[in-house]
Amino acid sequence: MSACREAGFSADYIRSGLPPDRIDDAISRFEYGDTQVLVSVTMLSRDYDNPAVRHALDFAKQTSFGLHVQKLSRIMQTAPDKLVARYHDFTGNWQRFREARKRFWEHGVRDWADVARYQV
Repeated sequence: MSACREAGFSADYIRSGLPPDRIDDAISRFEYGDTQVLVSVTMLSRDYDNPAVRHALDFAKQTSFGLHVQKLSRIMQTAPDKLVARYHDFTGNWQRFREARKRFWEHGVRDWADVARYQV
């Protein structure tokens, strides 16, 4: 976070063990644009929805293709004035799931059970 702040970005973090009010405040500031960077290890990987998110920086090596797809879906939603979304992979997930992702895009899914069939 200090690197983000030194580069001129407003940044905050959330993690398990923080008081719920602190987590809610950090997420609210991010959603309203007061915070530009919100750091989380796993708290935002599932059940978080903010279509305006444009970047995901992934520092966690995944073994589950389903979780990989969930992370990608966090940034792939459309939003006003959003032309692109970028996934920054620091652990090789993009390459590791290349074939599974190819099958996923070619054949689509009806439900999350389909995602498991594409696992490599």
